Amino acid sequence: RLQRFVIAFEYVQVKHRLENKNQQLDEMESTLRTLVDAINALNKRQKEAQQEMKDRTAKRDDQRSKELKRLEDEHSKVAKEVASSESKLKNRESDLEAQIESQKQGKSALAELQKQVEKKEAVAKKEQAAFDALNGQEEAVRKDIEKAQWSMQALVAGMSTQAGPDEEGSGDGKSLREQLLDAQTRLSEIEADHKKKTMAITSFQERIANTEQVLSKSKQEGKRFSKEKLMAESLLAEKRAELEKMHFDAEHHSQLVAKARQSESTLYSMQEKLDQLRAHMAGIDFQYADPYRGFDRSKVKGVVSKLFHIRPEFTAYHRALEVCAGGRLFFVVVDNEETGKALLERGQL
Repeated sequence: RLQRFVIAFEYVQVKHRLENKNQQLDEMESTLRTLVDAINALNKRQKEAQQEMKDRTAKRDDQRSKELKRLEDEHSKVAKEVASSESKLKNRESDLEAQIESQKQGKSALAELQKQVEKKEAVAKKEQAAFDALNGQEEAVRKDIEKAQWSMQALVAGMSTQAGPDEEGSGDGKSLREQLLDAQTRLSEIEADHKKKTMAITSFQERIANTEQVLSKSKQEGKRFSKEKLMAESLLAEKRAELEKMHFDAEHHSQLVAKARQSESTLYSMQEKLDQLRAHMAGIDFQYADPYRGFDRSKVKGVVSKLFHIRPEFTAYHRALEVCAGGRLFFVVVDNEETGKALLERGQL
């Protein structure tokens, strides 16, 4: 009887346990349903969040590209204005310097020519004095010739010892022949000296004429240089007035140049980042042309790397995934072989 009681007790205990297990199983099933619903809701929210993140990322990239384009346009415009202003200013400065230098050269050449003219005038005065002295000598020689002719006449007439008409005893101590020879020698010397002086005077006159021509040319060039100087000064005054009208500020100009250089460096850095992003996203962004008219693009699923997402708690392992998957992440997934063949043949990949 005790054994039956024990068996009945154990049967009751087992029955209670079975009932409790069934109840716990129902509770676990209800809890599992709740968890499945929560997981589905979380997946839905995750997809919505990812879609929102994509939309915001696209919007942000669009805004950044517009802002970058605007900055590039402003930078190019400012750079062109700065380059144009600098080139105009440099051209005007170089023209002004060239005109000032040519004016200085013209003044120095004119002063040199004036000095040469003064020297030539002094030489011409000396030659004129020598010419006057030569004329006086010629007059004296002429008188000597007249005396010699008179002596010749006196010799023919038998008056060799008589005095000349202007002076007395000019033939004392010498015969008439000796006096005649002396007079002829002196006459030839004077004629040679006269020819030499005449040639020198002619040469000096030619040099004086050339110097006068150079002086007249220098004066004309000086006038031209003066006109060019006046024109350059008037042009400089006009440009200064234009600068004043433009309210040109050197400090503001330097600030604009610094800002342009800073914008240029920022543009270059952003361009490098953009190139890096484009190079990084080149394998993910799969572009193709429709192989035939009416092609269903839903048959092309895209690259493998865009067909799945990594959970936030596993983002630290993305590098391991990239290493393990390698180039397979950039494989293109299509629905069948015919679609892949059509893309390879006529998709313009």
